[in-house]
Amino acid sequence: MSDLEIELKDVSFSYNGEIALKDVTFSVYDRDFIGIIGPNGSGKTTLVKLILGMIEPQKGTVNVLGRKPSQVSSSIGYVPQNTSINENFPITVRDVTMMGRIGGRREGWRFTRKDAGITREVLRQVGMWENRDARIGDLSMGQRQRVFIARALATDPKIIILDEPTASLDPPGQMILFDVLKELNKKLTILIVSHNINVLTEYVNKIACVHRELYFHEAPHVTSEMLRKTFGFSLEHICPLEEFPERPPVDGMNLK
Repeated sequence: MSDLEIELKDVSFSYNGEIALKDVTFSVYDRDFIGIIGPNGSGKTTLVKLILGMIEPQKGTVNVLGRKPSQVSSSIGYVPQNTSINENFPITVRDVTMMGRIGGRREGWRFTRKDAGITREVLRQVGMWENRDARIGDLSMGQRQRVFIARALATDPKIIILDEPTASLDPPGQMILFDVLKELNKKLTILIVSHNINVLTEYVNKIACVHRELYFHEAPHVTSEMLRKTFGFSLEHICPLEEFPERPPVDGMNLK
């Protein structure tokens, strides 16, 4: 059996008495690819914050890599829905990616050859090395997301968590991004929050349906009937079904 990497047991959390999550229990193993779905306000963001160690459970326990999340934060790469990069700031793809190497270093440090080598490698992994000298603001939304994934990979994580990374992408861009993640999943455990169930289920091996409580499905296929039983409404209520074109190639990547 694969190594246990994330474990939540009977976890509950409330904001000012309003329940966000209730009695959540589930486990994530090495190189799982978990899709986290649910309507707005269902508790998805709270779940991610608990795993990242940004908040602590009011009931139950959260363990990541056998320890409290706050103790292993350097082993978790995170790509938020809203990045902190100013698109008009004259910063290059390479510079943005290298920011992932900063970590907890002290004032006065300098980037090393190792930092440069890791930056080069992760940009190649996401197919963006050829764009290394481009300004981040000149890239397409899909290209930017791949750079932000590279920045998260630069921390050398064992787990990567992405919050709605395809929200602003067109269908071809979504397929490219998921192909990148599929390749990364060969070495990393991935959790991704997404409303796009139609494309999500082509890639993940497990689905976590969140609506204050959490319903964990080992099979990746999600049907309207399954969600109707879980949430009380159909698949289309969360995400209208979309038609996706044939998967376009990713420049600089071998996705075979």
